[in-house]
Amino acid sequence: MIGAEHGYYPADPIAAYNCDFLIDLLHDFFSSKNYEGPVFAATDAERQALCAPWMKAWSKYLGFMDEFVSSGKKFLVGDSITIADFWVGKFYTDMFANDLYPFKKERAMLMGMHPNFKNYGERFKAEMRPYLDTRAPKPA
Repeated sequence: MIGAEHGYYPADPIAAYNCDFLIDLLHDFFSSKNYEGPVFAATDAERQALCAPWMKAWSKYLGFMDEFVSSGKKFLVGDSITIADFWVGKFYTDMFANDLYPFKKERAMLMGMHPNFKNYGERFKAEMRPYLDTRAPKPA
């Protein structure tokens, strides 16, 4: 509702469906056992043991997203930002464009495997630059 009131929710029904779908997909993924929550509480040695399943799970999600964002649209469902971009783009900036997040080598590997998603994330980051430059960094 707030997104629609401020111009961030598509009027086109298919675009609106895709917007909702992408938010729900990310929410489902974070609600599953694949969520990286245990990574934050782990010691450095424990993080290494968590790395393989973490990479497998994220690669599956990013593989889908990489294909989805290869459609030639500037953002997820069109050429302007929607509420889906705020969710998925935030995921990119917090996790893949944040040097405080663990698994730096693995994150770089995932972005190398999913260049369309990385390009999307960088477009989102550029669009949100005024906000991102003034917010406090997210700790890992």
